[in-house]
Amino acid sequence: MAFDFIQTGDVVKITAVIYNDTNVQLGLNDWYYVCDSFVGSGASTQDAVDQWSTGAAPFYYPLFTSNSRYYGAMINRYRTAFPVTKTRNSANSRAAGTAAGFEIPTQVSGLITKETDVGGRSGRGRAYIPFPDTTAVDIAGHPSALYKANLTLLAGFAMAAQIFNSAGNTSNCSPCLFRPGPPVKGEHITQMRVSSKFATQRRRGDYGRLNAVPFVP
Repeated sequence: MAFDFIQTGDVVKITAVIYNDTNVQLGLNDWYYVCDSFVGSGASTQDAVDQWSTGAAPFYYPLFTSNSRYYGAMINRYRTAFPVTKTRNSANSRAAGTAAGFEIPTQVSGLITKETDVGGRSGRGRAYIPFPDTTAVDIAGHPSALYKANLTLLAGFAMAAQIFNSAGNTSNCSPCLFRPGPPVKGEHITQMRVSSKFATQRRRGDYGRLNAVPFVP
């Protein structure tokens, strides 16, 4: 079990899994966190992904209709000179979306840009938020005020420091961009911005390969 503890300098990748039942497509969002400090042995990856999934789910529900589900989350830990850990899964807070509109083409995505203090493209990242509905689109075909407000709430959650806890053993983690190295490094994110335009992910569209859910239950 010690292999799975999150300690200073470790980077964890937490992947939010959203499943669209209509097109049998997956929307995956990778969020990275670097451990700045820990207490005791540090939190386990299983406890971390369970806690993160519970916290993230309510911010995802308003972003898609009941034809899509927040399915859960997956986690991996990266540490210099160690192999990546086994993927741990969490189905915490699995539920259907609550947006009130109709589906639009599933390749359309909301966009959150992640920024660090590093200049150039290497200092930025993106999250393509899956399966918006008609309430997400304004009269000009751009993200609506409601949709951008909900994206901003999700970005706020993702931007917040995370204190993962395993029975008093804690890991204090900050959002980052991942540098696989060696050595493994997490570049701290300083800002997340919600785009006023939509993006596309062709693999999530009608012509994309059908995707099974990555874990059961």
